[in-house]
Amino acid sequence: MKGDSRNHVAMDEKSIGSEAGSYVQLYMYRVPKKNHDAMLALERRIDEGWKKHGILHSEFFQLTPHENVKGFTSFAERLSARQDEEIWVEIQHYKNREHRDEIFEAIRKDVPMLQLFGQ
Repeated sequence: MKGDSRNHVAMDEKSIGSEAGSYVQLYMYRVPKKNHDAMLALERRIDEGWKKHGILHSEFFQLTPHENVKGFTSFAERLSARQDEEIWVEIQHYKNREHRDEIFEAIRKDVPMLQLFGQ
C-alpha cells in the first residue's frame, strides 16, 4: 500500500499513565477505501510482529466516515483525506520511552516486519 500517509504523535509518560503503560504512540493512516481488506490483513500481521517484540498493547481503529460536528475539525479534514479514503488509527502502549526504543531497535533488525511497513 505504498503512497498511504502515516502521521505520528508520541505522548510522553507524564501526560498518560495508564495500566497499559505510561508511554503511548499514536499513528494515523489515510488509506484508499479500495484497500480496506488489505489494510485489515496488514494490521493483523503488524500487530503480531509488535507483540513478538514485546509491545504491551496495540489497538487499531477505523474512524467513522467524513462526518463533522459543527465547531470541530474531524481527523479526516485535518489529514486532508479524500472521500475515497478511510482514516485508521493505531495506538501503541509501552512501559516508557526506553521500552519503546528497545522494541523499535528489534523491529529494525526484523526483515519480515520491515517488509510489512513497505506495503
